[in-house]
Amino acid sequence: MKTTRIAPGTYPIGWRHQLPELARQGIDSFLPREAYMEAFSKAREVELGGFEMQVEPVAVEALMGAIDDYVLEEICDVGGLCDRLDEVLASSGWRLPTEDEFEAAVGGGLFAWGHTLPAGSPYQPGDFELHQAPTSRGLMLPHNSYQVELVRAALKMGDGGSAVCGGYPWPVAWLTLSPSARVPESMLDDVFIWTEDATVHPVRSLSRG
Repeated sequence: MKTTRIAPGTYPIGWRHQLPELARQGIDSFLPREAYMEAFSKAREVELGGFEMQVEPVAVEALMGAIDDYVLEEICDVGGLCDRLDEVLASSGWRLPTEDEFEAAVGGGLFAWGHTLPAGSPYQPGDFELHQAPTSRGLMLPHNSYQVELVRAALKMGDGGSAVCGGYPWPVAWLTLSPSARVPESMLDDVFIWTEDATVHPVRSLSRG
């Protein structure tokens, strides 16, 4: 199992990015910008202890296979799912990353590949390869906006394909792939709808010794 280490320190994360005017116009034609920006974590600076993260994503459904069906039936929200998955991961010394840890590990940029905002759609040949490449720390991330990444306790880097299938204006579909993007709580009535293509990058804290 390949892992990457994130050193302890202070990390600037969250939405703090300036978009080109055309991109801002595209967002404004879709939804008032202030309302749309609620789908992103807030700009913040966090102090993190060192941790180790698995490079390859793990399918959430594979982890759910270790949970009894009657226990799954009692889960009604993302927090409850996270509680159970942490129990599964703890048996091998791992846990879910926090949202802060995940964003710091991905690099804190507008996208995992940097600040380049491609034209067109995330499914347009050429530009999509940006998102398929490993990050600067070697992490392999979900490869399209239909997938999501589970952290404690949110779903990130995807919207279930709503932007692509809904024909939302550029650059809305691309921005769902930002590490600071998170699925709004209003879309999480049935958490299991999101688990089919969800992944997680388990972490474990590094000793201070």
